[in-house]
Amino acid sequence: MSNKQSPRAMAEDALDRLSDDLRTGRIEMLTGYLSAMARLDSHSWNNVLLIHAQRPTATRVETYHAWRDLGRFVNKGEKGIAIEAPSESRHSSDSRRAGPNGRPHPDKFPETQRRSAYVFDVEQTHGKPLSRLPTTPGDPQTLAAKLKAIAIEHGVAWLYDDAARQHAVVSSRHEIRLPSNPSTEAELLIIAHQLAHQLLHQRLAPSELHYVMVEAEAEATAFVVMRRLGLPSPAAGDFVALYEEGSAALADSLAVIHDASRQISNELLSRERTALMDSDRAPSETRETRFSARPDPSDSGSLER
Repeated sequence: MSNKQSPRAMAEDALDRLSDDLRTGRIEMLTGYLSAMARLDSHSWNNVLLIHAQRPTATRVETYHAWRDLGRFVNKGEKGIAIEAPSESRHSSDSRRAGPNGRPHPDKFPETQRRSAYVFDVEQTHGKPLSRLPTTPGDPQTLAAKLKAIAIEHGVAWLYDDAARQHAVVSSRHEIRLPSNPSTEAELLIIAHQLAHQLLHQRLAPSELHYVMVEAEAEATAFVVMRRLGLPSPAAGDFVALYEEGSAALADSLAVIHDASRQISNELLSRERTALMDSDRAPSETRETRFSARPDPSDSGSLER
């Protein structure tokens, strides 16, 4: 990947490589990207794609100036991670054209994010310690109870049935029969999967549902939610179906997986995690001002001072 490429070209290249892997049945790159989506939940799906392509191990990224505001300083010689930051536009916040069923038309990338910016991973910095975030935000059993309540609020009913045995049985679009004694992790995964269906596909008519595709989207959404909770989640072979309609449709799927997983996680988790991150910041700084118009120290993204 050339350092002279624009972030848009880098994103296109990363998406093409991801598409090629899925087309040949390999899911390792996608699972790595979905794991990064779970870690970098405050960033857009396409910026996660950029960050993961340039620094797969990134856990928290900020601009040069944002790190200074947090009392941390970028190490000399570190190369910035190129992303696209919000820029002023006359278009709406999501300029993708509306497509069938009200979902955005699968243009690969939104046209509103065009200004290049550079961020640095926490491992590229030194200085004031940051608030320690919990690896698993809450007891799994408590999380399962909360997630079940959220699913009920979204219209999904849950029944326990010995006949279901090892797997969940979908008896209708709004009723799920669970095994009587599933493990907590299995129960969380099942609920997250079905809640993803409810958020992503409930408004689609049966004739508009591509079964393999919607299963892959729900499975990927549940994967991201579980990873964000710090819980194990097996990669699914169904992920390869995300490529079936080409790279533009893959981009559309990644966008909705990102949005649904973030919605589920935000509804599930308490404000503890956000409060810890925001407590590191100056009182006047918010996530919306993180990528302000302040110039980076170097147009190349490399810190030489």
